[in-house]
Amino acid sequence: MHSKQGRRMRAGAALGAVALVALLVPGPSAGATGGFTTTRIAGSSRYATAAQIAIDSYGKASGIILATGETFPDALAASFLAGYVNSPILLTQRTSLPQATQAAFDTLGVKEVVILGGTAAISSELESKLKETYSVVRLSGQDRFATAANVALAVNSGDIGELDGHRTAFLTYGYGFADALAVGPLAFAGRYPILLNGQGALGTPAKVALQRLEITHVVIVGGIISKQVEDDLTQMSITFERVQGADRFATAAAVADFALTRLHFINDHVNLARGVDPTNPELGFADALAGSVHAGVEHAPLLLTHPTELSKATLAWLEKNAPTLATGDILGGESAVSKTVQSEATAAARRAAGTVFEIDQAKHTYTLAFGDGDPNTVVTYAAGDTFLVDGAIATMSQFESAITVGDRVRFTTAGGARHALTNTDPGATTTTSTTAP
Repeated sequence: MHSKQGRRMRAGAALGAVALVALLVPGPSAGATGGFTTTRIAGSSRYATAAQIAIDSYGKASGIILATGETFPDALAASFLAGYVNSPILLTQRTSLPQATQAAFDTLGVKEVVILGGTAAISSELESKLKETYSVVRLSGQDRFATAANVALAVNSGDIGELDGHRTAFLTYGYGFADALAVGPLAFAGRYPILLNGQGALGTPAKVALQRLEITHVVIVGGIISKQVEDDLTQMSITFERVQGADRFATAAAVADFALTRLHFINDHVNLARGVDPTNPELGFADALAGSVHAGVEHAPLLLTHPTELSKATLAWLEKNAPTLATGDILGGESAVSKTVQSEATAAARRAAGTVFEIDQAKHTYTLAFGDGDPNTVVTYAAGDTFLVDGAIATMSQFESAITVGDRVRFTTAGGARHALTNTDPGATTTTSTTAP
């Protein structure tokens, strides 16, 4: 484990160094698990959930980022700032501090507050009230794009994180929240600013921030931002790459892959939050926003889902990474991520699907190989398990007769062991131990 050094934020002369808490990052994991379990971190409201996430992640924190819990635009850049000063994000109503947030202030031992956004997000009256007890500074702009740019510009340019030797920023669509939330843990952990843009050309706030911070590489997140932006970046001599999926959930999954492969996030833990509120498109961001700090502290990916049905791309990601996943945190209450979704996610993360590499029928085991450098996993089966061969229910004996090296098997431990075999050579049988060359 190692601790992350805190840094001084530059916001005029109003705020000095924010006292930081050492953050502990688990080391990389190895080997398959097969016993994935989840823990829910939640409160009775979005404010209480953010408070619980902050306390679970930090315990004590003298400085916090305060964002509105009522609308998302001014809060999208919060994860980067939270990572820079190594502080949790708490949420508030516009004109008053919710009881759960005030309780978290007390528990954390808050002394300094960074308000994120203008008075339309958090009122001047509430700011004045907070100043009676805390040291307070506000970072804002004339709109969401300027606010994100000003947050980025509030730090020392030399402290911006580098990716492959290039000072890097994320660029996300500013009229939706999902893509910015997906990269929140990466922005937190790597000190990469989150800048916002519309669908058209590169906007002035983002352009100015990129120039002043001497950004040399941009990761465009999602497919909504137009190719014109790519051309604009090229004209600025800024390299770029795009991380995207077919929808917000697939984009979050692609970002999770990016976190594992490019930023060396841990591969045995994952976080899951809702990425949409079907009743109100302006809501659904709060748990993932607060949770981006939690995931950033852990150096673990953050996936998004529909509240009542596990999104297909999220399910596929969990299945793909099941060989190494051991634990997951569900962020938010059951109205945000239902029990059904939690169960579906648990089942998906317990499914190890791979190619049969080795069989030892004397010990009733087979070894699945996953490729791409992932560790193999050895599965032991028993007569009481459920067996399927090419989609049909089979006995243990029929399963043993059908399985051969090179077959595909999906193994699940959720709700009882289940072995689903796709037999690539139906005529072949295996009666002795076999090892692939």
